[in-house]
Amino acid sequence: MKKKMRSMVAGLIIIGGCAIYMYISLMPPLKIQTKRTSAVQTWMDAENTGRFPLKIEAFYINNNEVPPEVTMKMNTSWVPVRGQKIFAGQKKKIRILHDFPAKQIVIVYQYAGIPFTRTFFVKDVAQYKKKLFFKEFI
Repeated sequence: MKKKMRSMVAGLIIIGGCAIYMYISLMPPLKIQTKRTSAVQTWMDAENTGRFPLKIEAFYINNNEVPPEVTMKMNTSWVPVRGQKIFAGQKKKIRILHDFPAKQIVIVYQYAGIPFTRTFFVKDVAQYKKKLFFKEFI
């Protein structure tokens, strides 16, 4: 009887863990807004909307790993982003310097010990302004 209860408790723990994983993966806690201000610089506003801190593991631009020129604004200085934590409800400004035009950014991060990979597309501010400018004349 004890063995049956132990296996039932273990099964409930596994099912609960799977349910938590599914809930987190369906509602990822990282919100990103991207703006490319020039051919070699992109700005991101990152916000953690979850209840736990998230840890940024890696950045990829156009499927190429980014060197440590990805920095995040801390109190008064810029710090490399890899390994940094964004706590619950916190917003951070991230600056990415790159050698080629960025079209998409892939972020690998951990939330509650579970690794996630998200893809974000970069909005080109200059092209957007050109479209608005030409729409006025049409």
